[in-house]
Amino acid sequence: MEFIRRVLPAVLLAAACILPAAGVQAAKSSLPVLSKLESVDRLTRGSEFFLKGKIKSANPLTKVRIKIIDQSGKTVQSASAVPTGKSFSLKKCSGQLQFDQLGKGSYTLRITASDEKHRNVKLLKQRFSVVKKKKIAEKLIRTAEAEIGYETPLKKEKTKYEKETFGTNGNLWCASFVSWCSNQAGVSKKTVPRSKSTLYMGTLAKKHYHPWNRNTWGNLKRGDVVFFSPKRASLRFPNGGKAVHHVGIVQRVDRKRGILHTVEGNVSKLLEDGSLDIWTRVVRECTHKLKTGTGLITESDNYHFAGEYVCGYIDVR
Repeated sequence: MEFIRRVLPAVLLAAACILPAAGVQAAKSSLPVLSKLESVDRLTRGSEFFLKGKIKSANPLTKVRIKIIDQSGKTVQSASAVPTGKSFSLKKCSGQLQFDQLGKGSYTLRITASDEKHRNVKLLKQRFSVVKKKKIAEKLIRTAEAEIGYETPLKKEKTKYEKETFGTNGNLWCASFVSWCSNQAGVSKKTVPRSKSTLYMGTLAKKHYHPWNRNTWGNLKRGDVVFFSPKRASLRFPNGGKAVHHVGIVQRVDRKRGILHTVEGNVSKLLEDGSLDIWTRVVRECTHKLKTGTGLITESDNYHFAGEYVCGYIDVR
């Protein structure tokens, strides 16, 4: 009994110290948490970014708030949502935020959440920067030039451009090549839409797409995306006829001689004797001689296009 009288107070005191700590730990574990966040540290001005991540809570969530705050502490963009359960995907707020509209500078991304028992739990406070776009067209063509020599047997296998990003067609992959290069170079999807279809790529480009005209030689530059057509025509929408059937990236414009130099995917391999291996599809440099003012291709080292037209281009800035 004497032992119990001496030991019991110490045991009770230890329990009194442990229980509150355990209670605090339990309270913390019930707070909303953010996981699988795709981090944003540095963005090029004009590039798109979509939040990805998931908020989970032991209790039903009541509100999620996202803010983008500039250097002065001003909220420049915000998004909010009212979840209906214990988890919430940040993708549902992506449409309310436009990272491509942010100007050059430093920002803070702040995410908070509330549930039925807790208010305004801070889940994230992350700084990121938006930097000036540097010669994006040059970066695009350099990316394409680095791929020169890539080849695949005709109809035998899917290219890496399709496997990693765009489409399933193992034969016609010129648009997938341009899409892949644009993605690698950080070109905005609003400028060069990602597609395995040349028609849809040009159609979706909207204000960035320009039909060929007599003044086009003065505007066309290295790094622009150029479209080819089986007949003289501006870009047509899907319900107006499929005029566009090939696309490449401008490498150089020789205005004096009227020659357009490009890098294109899904073209025939050029052999050392100048002939074409039509059974092998490659990425290579192509040359097209154009009739002044018309866009008509009179000579080409890609046998598909002699007698056809350059119908338009996307101005990549």
